[in-house]
Amino acid sequence: NERIKHVVSVKSGLNLRERPDLKSKKIAKIPYGISVAVKSKTGIKLTVIDTDKETGITKSIEGEWVKIGAEFYLSPGDEGYAMDLIDPSFVEGYVFNGFSSKRSSHFLENGV
Repeated sequence: NERIKHVVSVKSGLNLRERPDLKSKKIAKIPYGISVAVKSKTGIKLTVIDTDKETGITKSIEGEWVKIGAEFYLSPGDEGYAMDLIDPSFVEGYVFNGFSSKRSSHFLENGV
């Protein structure tokens, strides 16, 4: 296990999925600023076409699905959410790493 720490830096949060597939069920949305640990790489490659909302420039983003673990407070709609849950929950799942910056160790993901 790599256990590389990253921080979710996309303002809208990061979709955590059950399996390494865009059609897979979303488990939760990891909020902005939460630290995540990369537990393993899957070797499953993906290319996403991304358009910058400010500039309108479109580019291909290449990356890989990685398994991560994170601890945070679940929100309504997240798997396992309950109104009376007072402690943060530890969740594991898959995210696309193509929007991550290796230099800054931040996920710059747009919700994939």
